[in-house]
Formats: sequence, C-alpha cells, structure tokens
Amino acid sequence: MASHVLYDAVILYDALVLSSYLNQVNFNYGARQLDDSSFGDDTEINKASVLAASASVVGKWDPGTTGDPDSTLFSDVGSDDKLFSAFPEAAAAGARGFSLQTSRALYTPTGNWGELFMFNAEGNGRSRLVRATVLDNSTETSTGNGTAQQEGAVQGWNDIVAGTNDKLDFTEGTTGDATATITAGKYATGAALATEIQTQMNSAATDNTYTCTYSTSTHKFTIARDTGSDTIGLEWSTGSNAATTIGDDIGFDTSADDTGATSYTSDFVSRPTPQKLYAFLHVTATSGEGDQTLDVVIKSDSASDHSVSPATRVTFTQVTTSVGAQFATPVSGAISDDYWRAEWTIGGTGSPSFTFLVGMGIMYNLGADLT
Repeated sequence: MASHVLYDAVILYDALVLSSYLNQVNFNYGARQLDDSSFGDDTEINKASVLAASASVVGKWDPGTTGDPDSTLFSDVGSDDKLFSAFPEAAAAGARGFSLQTSRALYTPTGNWGELFMFNAEGNGRSRLVRATVLDNSTETSTGNGTAQQEGAVQGWNDIVAGTNDKLDFTEGTTGDATATITAGKYATGAALATEIQTQMNSAATDNTYTCTYSTSTHKFTIARDTGSDTIGLEWSTGSNAATTIGDDIGFDTSADDTGATSYTSDFVSRPTPQKLYAFLHVTATSGEGDQTLDVVIKSDSASDHSVSPATRVTFTQVTTSVGAQFATPVSGAISDDYWRAEWTIGGTGSPSFTFLVGMGIMYNLGADLT
C-alpha cells in the first residue's frame, strides 16, 4: 500500500490557483442517514438516502488587490456553481484528484494573538464529488492536444455480450423451441433493452407475437404474448442456450423455466447502475490582443493515439478574455471507447496565450431511475 505526503498539492478555485496560500484542504462525501427504526428495535436502524458533498480550505489571509484569495472568496459567498479542484501530488496529465461544483456557504477570517491570521472557506455541493484525472495542465499558445489517458469505458444500462448473455430460449404452442439472439451492445435504458428483446423474439417466433416492456416504477421487465393463441414458455434452465441466457440480467430467476402462461414479469428488481462522464475546466490566465479565443473539447477513441474513430464527448464554452471555470453537463453511457484526451483550438492575433487545467472522471450514477 502506497502512502502520500501532502506537500506539492495543486488546489484551484474557479480561476484562482490557491496552492501557495493554503495548508489544508477537505472534501467531504457521504450519504444522508434516515432513521429507519421501528417499535421493537433495540438499536437505531439507519437507511442511506441522498448523497451529499462539500469542500473546504484553510489558508493564510492575504488582503491584496482584486483577484487575490481574500477578495474573491469573500465576494463569492452566496454564489452558486463555484468549482473547487484539488490534486494531492501536483497536477501533471494523469494525476488523480477531486473536483466539486459548489454553492459558496462560508468565509471565515480567523486568528489568535501572536499567530498567523488565517481564513477558512467552505462550499456545499451542487454536483457529484468527482474522482478526477487531469487530461492537461499547461500554458498553451497554439492549437494542440494532450496525451491520451486510458480511463476506461462509460458503462451503459445493460452490457449484452455475444456468447455470454445474449440468448433467450422460448417455446410456443405448435412450433416448439425458438431462440432470440439479442444484439450485443451497451443499452443506455431499460426501455431500449426491452425493445430489442421484443424485436428479436418476434423475429424468431412463428405462432405468436410478443411485447417486452420495462417499468421505471417497479424496475422489472414483462414479456407477454401480444397476438396469437398459444401459451409461451421461457426456457431459462432447460433451453439449449441456458449457459448464455439474458435472464439473470433482466431480473428473472433462471433456476427454473417459466411455463404455462401468456405473460411473465421478472422476479427481481433490475435497476440500472450506469455511469456518466464528468468533465471540468479551469482557465487561470489569458493574454493577447483582446481577440484571443480558446475552444476545448474532450474526445474518446478505442486507440491510444486516437487514430481509429475519435468522437467528441464534451465541448466547453469558448473562452475569450475572461478567466474562470466550467463544469460540463454530465454525459451518460454507454461509451465503449477507453482512451480519452483533451484537444484545444487557440485563435487570435498577436501571441494569444491561455493557462488552463482540464480534467474528467467516470462515475456511477448511483440511485438513478432511467426510463
């Protein structure tokens, strides 16, 4: 197990690089606990509820000119969408850290006689706390791109893999066995997967037609006869493709077949645990002739050199003469690419220059109820 001494941290707040002013940074992340106790319990029973996050920093007070930590952190109290990011071991490309969009809640200058006058600044979360990776942190004067980082794919709702979980064996009255082969892929919603199951069952059927639906209230699938007169059987355990059935993935008990009816609803809740791509940008300095522009995107590809089919996943708002920060709208999976990099385009006359840090994180969308 590696240990880390915190001495070369990079800490940013919107357009400010706070590192040289601070000696403490905190990110708090947890789930609100609800009392789930009942009469008869001899111990308090808690139930996890919504997630919550906050950020705070402690540093040396510096009442300099406009743009120093004191003036900015003081004036931002009560403001929303202020971005804290921290990286414990510098912030080169590939460095790990955390990023949180906040509502600024508190600024406390404080001190004791004979000691340094300090400040504490706090913000409460307006986003997920993102476990982040730096894609680029540099000063740039021309168009370019960073080094691709292998951060993995963004998982969709259900991942159907050929030869692993892509078969649904079923029987209908006069023709006996049939097999629906579900197209391999990452399905972003329950409804999308249900539609594919319905399509492939009807393609394989001879006697009946079928519907397949997903309920966002019960989080279960229902497979039912639509037209025809025959009962149907879902051969989870005795079918020729039982080893590669989709049944477990859609919540059915596959230890036994379902037989003798015209409609079946899955036995277990099949809730989504998809992922989302989170991305952020801090621009801490800009110079030029007043017409300078910076456009930053994040792209993904299946190849480390982005030579196969790079796709733009995040586009940040163009930056001109003003510094600041952006927290992009999260992007839902499924995205099968696993290599990610930042690319930027710089325009303007003279010698335009921008100093910026761009990063990303792939996070599970816990508790989501996707349609």
